[in-house]
Amino acid sequence: MIIPTPWEACPIPSTSKFDSALPYPTTVAARARAGSDEDRYFPKQYLMLGGLLEQPRKIYEGFIEVAKKHMFRRALNADNIPLIISGDIRVTGRDSSLTITTTARGQHLTCFVGGMVGIGARIFNRYEDLDIAIQLTDACVWSYNITASGIGPEIFSFVPCGKIEDSQTGEKCAFSTEKWHTAMRQYWRPTNSRVQETEADRAAAEEHVLGLIKGRRLPPGIVDIQEPKYILRPEAIESVFILYRITGDPAWMEKAWEMFLHVEKHTRTRIAAASLSDVTRSDPTQVDSMESFWFAETLKYYYLIFATWDTVSLDEWVLNTEAHPLKRPTPSDA
Repeated sequence: MIIPTPWEACPIPSTSKFDSALPYPTTVAARARAGSDEDRYFPKQYLMLGGLLEQPRKIYEGFIEVAKKHMFRRALNADNIPLIISGDIRVTGRDSSLTITTTARGQHLTCFVGGMVGIGARIFNRYEDLDIAIQLTDACVWSYNITASGIGPEIFSFVPCGKIEDSQTGEKCAFSTEKWHTAMRQYWRPTNSRVQETEADRAAAEEHVLGLIKGRRLPPGIVDIQEPKYILRPEAIESVFILYRITGDPAWMEKAWEMFLHVEKHTRTRIAAASLSDVTRSDPTQVDSMESFWFAETLKYYYLIFATWDTVSLDEWVLNTEAHPLKRPTPSDA
């Protein structure tokens, strides 16, 4: 049976695992990210069907273990906040000779993952995953806080310092400028370990790094911002809203309010809202573009996080990918 998976380039049979050979003779060149609509729908499908069908749960629980092992990476940051970011994976090889490569690349699009993991933790009694959901969502809030505009970029590359089980303040992840700059050098100008560097080489490399940081306006812990635009995306505030409703922690409201103030400041126009060309600037240029999800999702989540708890209660409703509320079945519906 072929099922939906996070692999974009080819279908993966439900029996396949990364730790064993694929059960069919083929050459695999697949890319994956925890950012496809089917990923987030597994827990929601389970809720929409009143838990009567176990397949969405089984698919999700198989996927999330793969994501925790291969996709989720701890992120180096100047404040040593426990942060996890979902990166990209590339799988190459043939049959039993598979190579799995994780790329430390964060996307605003994949910021919904924190909310997805939070819902999965809540409805599937995977309580240990709730802390992962919090750290995934905090990483998206962090991506807003570190830019000059206060808004997170579309795509960026970060410094991975460990897996989810590693300590944020341990030897690998405790922040230092040296770790950040070393990662910068390896990203922009990889060195040959077999060639001995001279003091002059190291000085030139450091000057190059400092120039990149200044010229590309890179905050600590970030090695590149491939797409600095903001297109009014909802995924970050979606997860903040879900984590607030799950935990009841008012700190999520504070985070949402700070995000909203910056988004409102930079995107508001006389007649509508505008996308932004470069959020790494303190006064980003507006772009004449407004996606429909600005109304359908982004503004809705900002509204709901400050509304009363019985406004679209998650005990009664499921918000689909476009944030349209669908009524959950009740026992009397069975």
